[in-house]
Order: sequence, then structure tokens, then C-alpha cells
Amino acid sequence: MNASARFAGSQELEIDGVRLHGRRILIATGSRPAVPSIPGLKESRFITNEDAYTLNELPGRLVVLGAGPIGMELAQAFARLGSQVIVIEAQARLLPKEDPDVADALGRCLRDEGITLQTGISAERVSSHDSRTTVHCSDGRKFECDRLLGRGRPSTEL
Repeated sequence: MNASARFAGSQELEIDGVRLHGRRILIATGSRPAVPSIPGLKESRFITNEDAYTLNELPGRLVVLGAGPIGMELAQAFARLGSQVIVIEAQARLLPKEDPDVADALGRCLRDEGITLQTGISAERVSSHDSRTTVHCSDGRKFECDRLLGRGRPSTEL
């Protein structure tokens, strides 16, 4: 749905001719995942948080790029559903913007659930052959998967 909106005063918003009043007005336009610029990613069986739950079959092996809150939530969900999950995070720890003690506790919990956590390395490129995807990392290691969940971050485009 496209709507036309404008501020009609300091405490007034007009949307398609209808005026709304409020002490404070918050406009939340939503977000879209931004696809990281990793060579080969767009050509792979890449998914984001927006389409992760629309898959018709559970991936046997899933690589999650990025260990932020959304990546951790989806890593745990897929692991609990039965996928073998590997998380790749360029920063030295999970949840790099959160309290280190919380991140450490989450890491222990996720490892106990069978999730493999690879921190301090980044995905340098992605290659795809048939239904297999390989993530080539900065430390020279390669991780094969059936699906790749990219680190979506909010897009600034409206």
C-alpha cells in the first residue's frame, strides 16, 4: 500500500487527507535486508531473514553469515528444526554490539545445541555447484552448505 503523508504541524500528520494528532509522532518505514557484496553470493542459493521461513524443505546444512541478533535467532531456529548450522562472524565474538557477558553465555548455549560458531573470520567469496554452495573464508577454510543465510542489515532505501 502506498500512502502519501506529510507533517501538517509540530503535532499533526496528514495521511491521504486524514489528519492525525499526537504529542509525539513516530514514522517507522520498515526495512529490507541489504545483500553483502561478497563475490558469488547473489548467484548462490542465498536467503535472507525475509524468506528463511518460506523454504519448502529444511536445509541439511546451513551457513549463517553474521552473528547479530537476527542471525543468531535464525541459526538456533534452524538447528532446533534439524539443520546442521555453522555461523561465520567477522568480529571476534557473537553479538558484537551487545554486552560481552551476554554474548559469551549465548555462545555456550548455542554450542551446547550443536551449532558451530566461527568468529574472527569473514566470507571472502561464494561458489555454487549443483545444489551445493561453498563459502570460502579469510583464513583459507571452506564451508559447504545446502543453503546460505546472508547477514541482512536494514537498507536505507525507502
